[in-house]
Amino acid sequence: MDKNDRESINRLIALNRSFAIWREPNESIIHFIMQSEKTPLRSTHDLSEFDQMEGFIIVPFDLVKNTAVIIQSDCTQSSRSKSQLITKAINTSDDIGSSQSETLFQSKTEAIRKDTLEESFSDFTSTFKSVKQSLKQGIDKIVLAHQSIYHRPTLFSPAEAFLKACEQHPSAYVHLSNTPITGAWIGATPELLLARKEGSSDYHTMALAGTQLISSHDNIEEWIKHPISLHWDAKNVREQKIVSRFISEKLSNYRGIESLNQMNPRTIKAGHLAHLQTRFNFRLPDNSSLGGLAMTLHPTPAVCGMPQESANEAIKKAEKIDRGYYAGFLGYKGATSCRFMVNLRCMNIRNEDIILWAGAGILPSSKLENEFREIELKKQIMKQLL
Repeated sequence: MDKNDRESINRLIALNRSFAIWREPNESIIHFIMQSEKTPLRSTHDLSEFDQMEGFIIVPFDLVKNTAVIIQSDCTQSSRSKSQLITKAINTSDDIGSSQSETLFQSKTEAIRKDTLEESFSDFTSTFKSVKQSLKQGIDKIVLAHQSIYHRPTLFSPAEAFLKACEQHPSAYVHLSNTPITGAWIGATPELLLARKEGSSDYHTMALAGTQLISSHDNIEEWIKHPISLHWDAKNVREQKIVSRFISEKLSNYRGIESLNQMNPRTIKAGHLAHLQTRFNFRLPDNSSLGGLAMTLHPTPAVCGMPQESANEAIKKAEKIDRGYYAGFLGYKGATSCRFMVNLRCMNIRNEDIILWAGAGILPSSKLENEFREIELKKQIMKQLL
């Protein structure tokens, strides 16, 4: 994207228009989709209503509290370079070109955190203790969400932050979206919820759980080659097994699924963090509901807990915040294709502040300081973009 493109993207957010821009893992193509104000934005509490539609879907963590939306394509653009005509596509559809934009892409103002680290730790401690009590009642795992709020720098550029995330996280799914319903979000997520290529009956999903910092002396390539037991403790391995078991059971019981194949868990790299990942491949008939299948998996124990219903109730009781679209999922859905990614490692951009989101899986063996450190490490992925 060139200067005009970046200014136009920032202008779309300032005008609260509905659009999304994204780059898929290990690719250079940047995709853009926008829906003009001429077409009402579609929202629903039932994702199956989107089955016959094409567009960029944004789904909340809790579909009872918040609605899912779909950005349908009045105009689209794909760019292999950072100097293509997204601005031209915007002008054609909405007549809001870069000539009307302010120069918003050279921020030198430091993002100042509204809460101190001590206040954040105190808040997390209270929530952690509440969840620990729930774990004594037969729940295997509960995932806690936590946020940090920063004053929005005066000249903060979402478009620049998106490009920076693309450069820093080549193996992540990087996205920037805005709608009047969801607000503006940027993320660099490593977690796939569901994928299907156009014209194929093959589907893919994954269990992603377990986190640790990659130190400067660590050789991550060696981790990937060897059994996970050499580098991962019992807590992280158990957390991964809980998520894998959930997905395996859901898919095994889903009507019409064939050729279900569960891979062995492996270590993957996501920025300065390592995770455990188990991939699943399977097939489904062409007339299957993408929305129905996605909601069968969502929310997985990687963002909620296990058992799902009990963990979700414990979250509602312990967390004092509405997750909104954090830990939901998003991505483009074609006529018979999709790539839905869990909205992790993300920030919610508001008029005067920016909210960084992260979470940690709490097990009976979890230690307070370790889990808080994990959350703060995850937030750093977004903090580096401010």
